[in-house]
Amino acid sequence: MKNLLIIVSCWLLVVSCPTWADGLSADPSRTLLGGKQLALGRSGVALLADPAALFINPAGLAGIQFPKFTATSRKIFFNETQYISIGGAVPTDWGTFGLGIIDANIADSFQTKRDAENNRIIPSPSTEAISYDNNVIFLSYSKNNVLRKNLSLGTNLKLYNQGFSGGAAVKAAAYGLDLGFQYQLSDSIRLGGNYQNFLSSNLKWSSSTEAENSLGGYIKLGTAVNILGDSGKAIRVNDQKLIGTFDLDLPNSTLAQNNNMIYHLGLEWLPYSNVSLRSGYDSNLGLSYGVGFKSWGFRFDYAYANSPFASGDNPHYFTLSYVGDLITVVSKELKDEHIAIKLFTHKNKAITTKETIAIKGSATYDKVYDKITSLVVPSISQKDTHETVTEEANLTKLKINNKPLNVQGSFEVSEKLYVGRNTFFIQGDIPGKGTTYETVRILRIIPYKDVSEESWAFKPIALTSTLGIIKGYPGNLFKPNKGISRAELVALLLRTKGILKDKIGYLENIFKDVKDNFWATPFILKGAEMNLVTGYPDKTFKPNKVLSRAEAITIISRSEGLTKKDRVAFPDLKEGYWANKDIAPAKEAGLLKYLSGKDFSPTAPFSRAEAAEVLYQTKQIQKRIDLFWDTGQTNGIRKRPSVTTTSEAIGTIKATSSNREAISTIKEIGTSEVLSTPEAKSKAKR
Repeated sequence: MKNLLIIVSCWLLVVSCPTWADGLSADPSRTLLGGKQLALGRSGVALLADPAALFINPAGLAGIQFPKFTATSRKIFFNETQYISIGGAVPTDWGTFGLGIIDANIADSFQTKRDAENNRIIPSPSTEAISYDNNVIFLSYSKNNVLRKNLSLGTNLKLYNQGFSGGAAVKAAAYGLDLGFQYQLSDSIRLGGNYQNFLSSNLKWSSSTEAENSLGGYIKLGTAVNILGDSGKAIRVNDQKLIGTFDLDLPNSTLAQNNNMIYHLGLEWLPYSNVSLRSGYDSNLGLSYGVGFKSWGFRFDYAYANSPFASGDNPHYFTLSYVGDLITVVSKELKDEHIAIKLFTHKNKAITTKETIAIKGSATYDKVYDKITSLVVPSISQKDTHETVTEEANLTKLKINNKPLNVQGSFEVSEKLYVGRNTFFIQGDIPGKGTTYETVRILRIIPYKDVSEESWAFKPIALTSTLGIIKGYPGNLFKPNKGISRAELVALLLRTKGILKDKIGYLENIFKDVKDNFWATPFILKGAEMNLVTGYPDKTFKPNKVLSRAEAITIISRSEGLTKKDRVAFPDLKEGYWANKDIAPAKEAGLLKYLSGKDFSPTAPFSRAEAAEVLYQTKQIQKRIDLFWDTGQTNGIRKRPSVTTTSEAIGTIKATSSNREAISTIKEIGTSEVLSTPEAKSKAKR
């Protein structure tokens, strides 16, 4: 605000400076403006970003984002006298540059005389027709945020040319320099000012070395107030807009014939964003009014305003301007549709000990769009930004295991679980697209008494037991913390590979402490044959010896065929430790995830829970688990696809690219695997 007061004060001081001239020349740039400013009583010093600001205050063009232009025309009776203005401005990285011209002329107008007989005014045939031309060329520059934020400065270099012909031909030329400013005082109030011709030359006519005219001019000060409009930008919030303008003109020449102070008032009402109704008052010329229409960056303005040159002059002005507009156009292009059947209670492949579960979820599909936001400057440029957006819609005709749910969107259903793998087949329709599917598989187990669902090894124990790899003890006990023996581990490894006890043929017993009727004898002999385990030098196997963690991991690493790597994998192991070469590859293979961030403790007993966890992480067990979830088979051998009819499970459906895999899975596992109900199983058997 301090800088603003300094600028205004300096201008007011210069008012007292003398002007070296014999007279004041008619300056069309003072009163002949654009249709908008004319309708507002020739006010608008503080109006922002209007192309006609080139003529009234060049600072109003600072900070525009795209090129603008304007053209105004007026003609009076007989088309003898015309007025035209053309101007435009272009923004750059260095500021805004503008160019314009205002021209007022009379072409071939005959001089008149009074008829002595009837006292009427008639053309004088003895004199030549008169032509007069008065134009001003504007070269403009403006810059935003100069000296301080919200302050814009601008300047006009004006080149004057006047000519007269009719009996004699004379011409005159001069230059003038304007200085303008605009300052955003608040969100709703903007101040402006323009010192016209603060530097100038005199018009010197070619017919005489003594005849000169001063350009004169005014110090124009003004304000624009947003009375109604958007929140934060107007005094009062309203869907419509109302803008008030007030300008005060202080003459900067004491030689002017009309050196009185002039004030201008204007109101612009926008009932719609593209329609403007205007009215104004000029203390010299009286009332004015007009209307404006805007479409796709162009604005047409009409103004009714009295002429300053002659009574009877045509008061109708017409302006066509390209004011531009930053138009945001949003469009969407459908790219994909994703199924979004979401379960809130049980995830696919969950394990539980409960007999009944509540399945809660939502059955929706996601429409994926490419949202295109176009920032359009009409007829100038367009910048597109792309964004992926997702819209959610509900599936219709929801069913679980072919049982209608009679709901859309969210659903909740209670289902009984049978021991083993239970499959729930959820289907729904995408309107106009077909049917989509989601399969939820849940394993119900009879839990060991000593393994709760909160146990860290619950999942690997449940799945390895279901696959028949690890067996429990009488009394439904697992004894997870019990150290595993050499005999137990070799049995586990062979079961992991799908080698069952009754499938092992006769093998010669090479260990003197392994009895023929011992439960693990076939596994021990087969494991020795496969070099998974070895005996001791005294030809004993020590089947009941509890393995240390280092011994167990060494045997498992050898069974998995992992490449030996002699490096230290845990902080408590030392260089040269005999089991390092088998522990390191086991850790890299992900078999020791449960020891992450812990010491290895090589001499600690290797428990049955640890055995279940480590075997669960092996590739062979993972393949068998995947097969179990897909088909329900526990032996690790994929059976020939079932030919059981699936129409009872899925009804009449329309296949789409998103459900072929689901249909293929249904056909492979058969209806009895899809419908977890006694009735379905009965039908499948028949």
